[in-house]
Amino acid sequence: MNSLAPRSSFLLSALAVLICLASAIQFTSAQAQTQNKITTPQSPHIFDMPAIGERMRFIVAGLASRRFSAAETGLRELISKYPWHFQSHYLLASLMAVQERGDEAFALLDKAIDLGFSNQSALYKDANFSKIRSDPRFSALAEKLVTKLAHEQQSPPPPLVSVQNIRNNIANISQTNTVWDNRYNVLKTAFAFNSRKAPPTFSIRA
Repeated sequence: MNSLAPRSSFLLSALAVLICLASAIQFTSAQAQTQNKITTPQSPHIFDMPAIGERMRFIVAGLASRRFSAAETGLRELISKYPWHFQSHYLLASLMAVQERGDEAFALLDKAIDLGFSNQSALYKDANFSKIRSDPRFSALAEKLVTKLAHEQQSPPPPLVSVQNIRNNIANISQTNTVWDNRYNVLKTAFAFNSRKAPPTFSIRA
């Protein structure tokens, strides 16, 4: 029978990944969807985050109460519906590692890095990976992450959000001017008025 990581370590690991959400995902011009374009589940979309965040709360609760089978099912469902969501890949990798399912853990961790996971400190400190950290594949993935981060630092990242002006009393909401605040579980949209005096009323278009 495999020994499992302490309940608290899994909870802290899960929360740490969720907290980094707002700052970790970079919506580049190639990834960002235009306002009139239909977005498929295969493309990162900020407006999917409320649904993902709600599901993640149940998954974290499952991990905290050691209901690992239910948490695994929930994570696999998220990955199936939102394959770009690297946090789901990372959490499932940590769950596989705890259960000493190394091949699955490394494949999922590799995918998380490809999709945008960038927390090098969490990778080394996460107790859930303790059972596979001595495997050469872990060192290879850690080196891959270091190389990826070094390459990304050569050019400044695009802004996470752009401010859109309110024109003709219409405030447009799109992926380009909206971010997900994981701390408060809300979407935040940035607007700018053309004058210091805000109009008395204005319409919102999503």
